[in-house]
Amino acid sequence: LMKLLYDHLGIESVLLVDEYDAPYLNTHRGTNIEENVRASILDAYSTFLSAILKNNRYLSKGVLIGVFDVRNAGLGSGLNNVETHLAHSGLAGFSHSFHPFQRAFGFSAQDIWGLINDFVDLRWKYRERCNDLPQFKKELFTGCLKQFDGYRIGQTRYVFNPYAVLRFLEMLQRIDSPANVVYRGHNFWIETGSMRAIDSIRAESIDDLQRFWTYLKASYTQQLEYRRSAGATAALESAKQIDDMVVESICSQDQPRSSLEYDQETGEELAAICFSDSSTFSNGLTMLGRGALDACTIMWILYQAGYLTPVTHNRIGIPNQEVFRAFGDYYKRVVKFTSVSADPRGPAYQIRGICSGDIVQLAISLNELIAQMSGLNANTPEKEYKNALFVFLYPAKEVGFDVYSEANMENGFADILVFPGADHRLFSQSEPNYFVFELKCFRDSNARTYKQRMSLENREETRRRIRESTAEALQQIQERYQQAAAARAGSCDWMFLVGITFWFHRFDIAALRFKKAYSAHGNHSWENMPYSNDELDGAATDRVSIEMADGILFLSTIAS
Repeated sequence: LMKLLYDHLGIESVLLVDEYDAPYLNTHRGTNIEENVRASILDAYSTFLSAILKNNRYLSKGVLIGVFDVRNAGLGSGLNNVETHLAHSGLAGFSHSFHPFQRAFGFSAQDIWGLINDFVDLRWKYRERCNDLPQFKKELFTGCLKQFDGYRIGQTRYVFNPYAVLRFLEMLQRIDSPANVVYRGHNFWIETGSMRAIDSIRAESIDDLQRFWTYLKASYTQQLEYRRSAGATAALESAKQIDDMVVESICSQDQPRSSLEYDQETGEELAAICFSDSSTFSNGLTMLGRGALDACTIMWILYQAGYLTPVTHNRIGIPNQEVFRAFGDYYKRVVKFTSVSADPRGPAYQIRGICSGDIVQLAISLNELIAQMSGLNANTPEKEYKNALFVFLYPAKEVGFDVYSEANMENGFADILVFPGADHRLFSQSEPNYFVFELKCFRDSNARTYKQRMSLENREETRRRIRESTAEALQQIQERYQQAAAARAGSCDWMFLVGITFWFHRFDIAALRFKKAYSAHGNHSWENMPYSNDELDGAATDRVSIEMADGILFLSTIAS
């Protein structure tokens, strides 16, 4: 074909091969293929690539798109002048200063905005029924931003999945009202067959794999929570109206990241794995389809297959909600979640006091985490502290708890709830405890500096006012949420009400606990169980003080 084109047009061809390594993957996935047959297939395909890409006088340039580096996969032996460009090539912090294909893949935010305008203005047959078309366009755009955005190639940010967006807009043709649009739950990307690259992968050791998955879940959830009030999505949702200039201005900047990071060490380790050259995993890849792979090789393949995306030069993450769901389903299927060992990354959920209902241990662990947060000051908003606490509590999900922010409790919305989920009974090391958290931020109306507030003259006044704020948070739980919590905690043995006041790197906690008690007729009630001095003797540390008053446990970080 290239020769005919050259003879007719007099120009060399550019060869584009999408998923060039599909025969390689399919051959390895075929576990029933004899080894000699497997080798023959790969040898034939490698010969084909070499013939078409090497010493072909009719070829100007060849572009291969796939998961694996053609050379390290053993395909196209002897190819010359091969350049490899990964998703993170050209990202600030890497030696590659430019990614020549960074704008060649995916839709940009401007592309999406243009498609939405075209759809609403020209192709939506129900447009006459809509009373506010600009608002509908805004809702569609922010919905796409939440569901289908998140990828990054080189310096290009806000890269959307084209197939998913086009399928979504096609689906909208049947929607007769903005109120009937469903943004969540779609599996457009998965329906393309993208799972096939990793369908047959099995894990050699599930402990490290769970550690990586726990990091990815917590990091993704943390950023979602943070971006409810910061970044492009929040800015677009708060804008009265959006147009081309607004989209260009907002989407020309990186999504902000919370100053707190869950398990920074694992994050750096995972990025180093994903950004490695495929030759690093050449030995492990030979086991693809033949045996179990180690966790590092699995994570590298998931990154190459598009389940993960570069975030910064030393961080990777899950791009969006659709992939988050698919990744979670795949993870559970591959490692058989209920067989995961009880303590894969150290007892994160245990040292935080979640399983045992140990509020003292919770305070000690929380103090260590808050101390690592940078940029905390007198004006740090409550939502940032709430996001930090949410991420801190998130590992409880690994032992069957559900963790919710802004939970509806009938008389209001509790800041954070932690309670046993549907799978909690599978984890014998986890007690059925119910937690309600309410947060406050201390604000000094006198606008004094930290040094002034903590001087000998003002220290006691500051501590008293912080304690009053904490008691107010606990009282708010009792008045607004305790009744609903007691009704919902029927399957639990203990219920904990926890008020917290944050200030700089300090916090103050007030906690009440209740134990389920049964009457002679089998009815249950909740009995207040005050903490005792004997129970707490020796529990304090040099960073957390313990006090008790009127049956309430108070825990406070001591100023350094």
